[in-house]
Amino acid sequence: MKLKELEKKWENYWYHYKWETWIGIFLVLFVGLFIRDQLSKEKFDMNVVIVSEELVIQEDLDLLAQRLEQYVPDYDGDGVANVNVVDYAIPSVITSEEERDQLSAGTTRFQVSMSDGENFLFIFDDANYEGFEAQQIATNLDGISSEYVEESVKVMLDDTGLLKDCITMEDRGMFLILRSTDGLMHGTDSKQEKVQNNFEHAKEVLTNFLTDKKLHGN
Repeated sequence: MKLKELEKKWENYWYHYKWETWIGIFLVLFVGLFIRDQLSKEKFDMNVVIVSEELVIQEDLDLLAQRLEQYVPDYDGDGVANVNVVDYAIPSVITSEEERDQLSAGTTRFQVSMSDGENFLFIFDDANYEGFEAQQIATNLDGISSEYVEESVKVMLDDTGLLKDCITMEDRGMFLILRSTDGLMHGTDSKQEKVQNNFEHAKEVLTNFLTDKKLHGN
């Protein structure tokens, strides 16, 4: 008798709340997968964004990250100092639909990286620096004694040897810029503090690199 009552209650519940139940199950699965993704997602101590006319091959991105990791403290305390290097291709001359798509995607991603308060180290080629330079948000590096700094803001990377054997980057006159916090200090106090910390970390890494202060490796 009790079993039949339970079955009847279940049938009644399912009849009235079937879709709500499916939606609830979907939401639980979605949230669970999102949390798992966030917990398993690799975290990086430093981000570097490359903005160039041509795509940089993955081998060069990996080599650049490996070399920069020598100068990066373990900011997140996970026992590993790691660098994330991403490349946004923004061609200056459009001759195909593929290049048009590259321009659209690269420009959008670059604009996001410039305004999210997470990225402060940018590597440019001459073709893509003009728009950035016009915003006047590059940090003056005169306080960092280095023979590699030109025009007070550009670190000429070919001179440093950082791009040696990077076949899609070497000998292209690429240079590194430290973005300032101009235009980013808004929102809550905690958000502004995070932006300032990200900037200070990037400045420390750049200083370590320019003064050859290696923290790891050979």
